[in-house]
Amino acid sequence: MLALVYLTVMMVLGTCICQRFYRFKSLSHYLAASFLVGLVFSTWATYLFALLFVWSDRPLLGGNILFFGLAGLAIYKLRPQSALELAHSRLPGSARWDAVFIGAFVLLACYLMFGTISLSGGKVRLAFVVWNDFGPNLSLVQSFAMGHNFPTEYPHFIGEPIRYHFLFWFQAGNLAFLGLNVAWAVNLLGVFSLVAMLILIMTLGEVLFNSRAVGRIAAFLFFVPSTLSYVSFLRSQGSVSRALSAAINITHWLSSGYPYRGEDWGTWSLGVFYVQRHILVGIGILLVVLIFLVDLFQQNSRASAHSPESEEDGTAKSSAAANSPAESKTSEEGISNSPVGARTPVGERPPEFKSFIFSGFLLGLLPLWNGAVL
Repeated sequence: MLALVYLTVMMVLGTCICQRFYRFKSLSHYLAASFLVGLVFSTWATYLFALLFVWSDRPLLGGNILFFGLAGLAIYKLRPQSALELAHSRLPGSARWDAVFIGAFVLLACYLMFGTISLSGGKVRLAFVVWNDFGPNLSLVQSFAMGHNFPTEYPHFIGEPIRYHFLFWFQAGNLAFLGLNVAWAVNLLGVFSLVAMLILIMTLGEVLFNSRAVGRIAAFLFFVPSTLSYVSFLRSQGSVSRALSAAINITHWLSSGYPYRGEDWGTWSLGVFYVQRHILVGIGILLVVLIFLVDLFQQNSRASAHSPESEEDGTAKSSAAANSPAESKTSEEGISNSPVGARTPVGERPPEFKSFIFSGFLLGLLPLWNGAVL
């Protein structure tokens, strides 16, 4: 099926791009970043290529042909010349527990995404909590998959230029055009985006707090409500059985109690992420850049701490350091594990210069994904 081929090419393109600009703490970090970067670049490219065929009856056909051709060329040119090298400084921990958490996240993501939209007997079935947003969004998906929405407009407001972040829904429409049904197109993008974002939360927690356990806890807390409104809701049911029944059959958001209108329909609840699914990609890209910046700052801090100037300033303490072989060994390992440990001559660009430029460009692609994240 062409849609699956497209997703494969998109992922491979993302891996080729990411390996040129970032270093990665783990294979899961690498795959999560590659998916999101590949998704953003591929979607932008396909949309812009389709605009070139605005004169035709099926702009997506020409856009996808161009994408496959140029993506194949880009993959050939950007292909890694050596095997992926992960960061040597990753903290010790259990790979099995990482796999358990990621597996649980996949199951939860499938439950959330496929539980809110499905296709049965040719009819789209929506959960009660998403119909208001999915009505216009699915019409936007179908306008790309089955119609001609170039230049892009809201299907419900003919002649009105679109001013909203729509590229997620364009990509869902493109995958539907390539063979997936509309529910699978929206859900696959949602599942992969959510899992990728959660993996990046795990990675950021690990980088910031030097603990793989903290990263796992941080990702798990994504599913926990930010208020205690559910306590009063469950207590009001009177019994455990009634509380369980009420929780399973609830058809409305729990009000947080804060004096803000949006709190009555769940603005800050988990539901936002499976209703406004494009925000997952935007936050994921932001996390990719944040992890790069934090990791680079830590590497530079360690390198500057062991620079010749620092050593000159610390000559008075050299005898004390000599009496501590364990500390000396740790310092040497810190230098050898740092990709920026070598000093940059005056006037030369630092080795991470291209990564900074790429990160800025990547963030600059976000407005039509999610303007709030930008």
